[in-house]
Formats: sequence, structure tokens, C-alpha cells
Amino acid sequence: DNLNKALSPINKAALPLSILRVLAVVTLQNHADENIAFNFDKATQDEWEAYCNTLESKESPYFNAFGLDTLGLLSQYSVQAIRNTVGELHGMENSGLLGESQTKYFINAVLEHSKLDINTDNPFVDIGLYELSNELLAKFGVAETYISWDVSNQATALLNAESKFVESPTPNSYLALISVILGKIDYRFTDSVFKPTYMENLKLQKFQGGFSIVPFGYRSKFSAEDDVFNRFDFYTNYYHPMLIQHLLQQVTNVVMVIVPESVLFSQVSSEVTLKEWLIKNRYLRNIVSLPGRTFSNTAIATSLLILDPRAQNSFVHMCKLENSTFIEMDKRSVRLINTVELAELLFQQQENAFSKNVSYEDIHQNAYTLSVNRYINDGVYGKYQNKLTNTITKKFNAIFEIQRPI
Repeated sequence: DNLNKALSPINKAALPLSILRVLAVVTLQNHADENIAFNFDKATQDEWEAYCNTLESKESPYFNAFGLDTLGLLSQYSVQAIRNTVGELHGMENSGLLGESQTKYFINAVLEHSKLDINTDNPFVDIGLYELSNELLAKFGVAETYISWDVSNQATALLNAESKFVESPTPNSYLALISVILGKIDYRFTDSVFKPTYMENLKLQKFQGGFSIVPFGYRSKFSAEDDVFNRFDFYTNYYHPMLIQHLLQQVTNVVMVIVPESVLFSQVSSEVTLKEWLIKNRYLRNIVSLPGRTFSNTAIATSLLILDPRAQNSFVHMCKLENSTFIEMDKRSVRLINTVELAELLFQQQENAFSKNVSYEDIHQNAYTLSVNRYINDGVYGKYQNKLTNTITKKFNAIFEIQRPI
């Protein structure tokens, strides 16, 4: 009777969180050196078993979070951030404040704790970028989104979709927690390039939308023998060209990928091949040059690529957000604003002072350089570019004699 009374106020949103809390507390009790921040330590063994059995019987709607949790992500990993989050949820439940309306709060709490985890080195992005992505997903008619390589968990938590399918290469307690809170998330711990798991009739399962923040600078040896689905037209030890090729094989409507901006002007053979391949196959639809500090933990300049798996493009719509009306900046951070209007501009491929349609032929003439600064002159860059254009120049060797030691 006491058990039923304890469970009666737990609503649809609270129940899976309570399951998580119980599993986390059981884990903490198994670690003698841990300080338990809950009042369950006085419960008898029989009370524990009854409480856990009752709650665990409610796990069936979250089969991917529990039934397929062969690595024990929710019950075996007891990092401080998870304990903090569970403690917050427990306090909310005791106060009678735990409900569906608090879902957004819980998700933000999980992401904040994930950020503070000293063992986490993840690319945390301005939330405005996900607001923009959600607007674009809606415009492209995406109801189900495939997310590859989401080590920060932001995409899984913040992208709107009726269903989300996630392949992540690293065991991740936070992703498990987000799945429990939100539901309708099918996540699998695998490397999607080497071992894709979403299949139908021995072929890759198709999804309407795709999203990824490619791992910066990551390399991994890959060969034709590893490709059992014939996804790749070329092979390279750089990971991001392989990931982009994979996404375009698994998605039907639109793929959004965030890459280091250096990829756009790099002359590294594999990256030139990637750019040439995107243009010749008519996949590249938009390039959005993101402002500095879009990522909270790196100063690396980045760009958003919008790819069309249907290959219906003859030009690239390029947009430079720096100094535009779509960003808000202070000394420490930058935020995307007016994302509804920005999504419309990108979807309609409209031109203005900071956006331009560049033909594939022009890109070919520029040796497949995709740097937005090459085609859009504005702000400080445009001022100096114009000065150079109107200045008489000479080649270096026309002025100096180049001598080499014997």
C-alpha cells in the first residue's frame, strides 16, 4: 500500500525519471567510497527490491534505453554530473514539481551537467544553431531525423522530430538519460561509418533528414573491404569525407553537416576530392559561414553545409553571418537570432548583402574553393579585398631574387 501511494503521484514524465533515479541510487550503494545524496539508505533490502521491481516493470516504453542497454550505461556509470542531475530530479519529485512541463528544464540540466563533466571534451554549440536547424528540417518536410556522431548530445536533445535515430561512437550516460526523458529516440552505440546498424532488407534504412557535427581532425583507416553497403565513391583516412558520403546514402530529403571552415579552402587531396565530388554530383545546396565562438570550447571557424541527396542543384547559396542581422554578440559569446527569417532565406536561396548564389561553374573556375569569403566581400575582409583589387601588384620573384644555399 505504501508503495502504491508513493507511485500514484508519479505522472508520465516522472516515471521514467524515477526509474533512472532508482538505478542510479542502487549503483551508488554498490560503491562504498561514494557519498549517497539520497534518503534511501535506510530502506530495507526487501523494500529496495519491491520498489525497484515495480519501477523496472514500467521500462517497456523505453526499450532502447534499458532493454538494449547491454553496456549498463544508466546503472553502471555514476559520474558526478549524472549524480547531480539525478539529485535535482529527485528534489523536484519530492516537491511535487516533476511533470511533462518540466521536460525542457530537465534537458537543459542534463546538457549543463554534461558540459561540466571534467572527462567530457565535446563540441557545445550555440543553441540558436539548433533553432535554425529545426526551422530548416520543418521546411524540408522532415519528420524523422538520423543523427550521426553526436558526442555532445545536443543534437539528440534539441533537434525537433517525431522520431530520432542516433548512432554514437562512444558509450554515453547522458544520451541514455536524454532518451529516457524525451522518448521516441532510438540510439545505438556504434561507428556509423564502419558499422552502420540501421538496415531494412539488408540495405541501409532511409531517413528523411540527417545531421552531424563532424569530428574535427579525426582520422581513421578505411578501405573498400570495409564497405559492405557500397556507400563510398572514394576513400580517405580523413573521417569527415567518409561520414558525409555515408549520410548522403542514408538520408532522402536533406543533410546538415557542420565542418571546420578550413575544409572549404583546403588543398589537401582528400578534401579537394570531397568538394569536387559534392559539386559534380550536385549535392551541395547551401554553405553558411558561422560566426566565431559559435562553439563554446573552440575558436575554430566553422560552416554549416546543407546537402541535397536528390542532387537537384546547379549553384550554391552562400551566406556569411558575421556582421549580419542574424547574430548577437558580446565579448564572450555569440548567438544566432531571427532564425525563422534566416531559415526562409536559406530555403528560398535568397540573395542580399551577405548572401549570394554562386554557380557550380564559378566554383570550378576557382579550383573548387568553397570559402564564402572568396565570393562574398563584406565587412573588414571586403574592405581589404577591394583595396587589393585596386592596387598594382607584382609577383614576389619580380622584386626579389630568391637564392637557395648550395
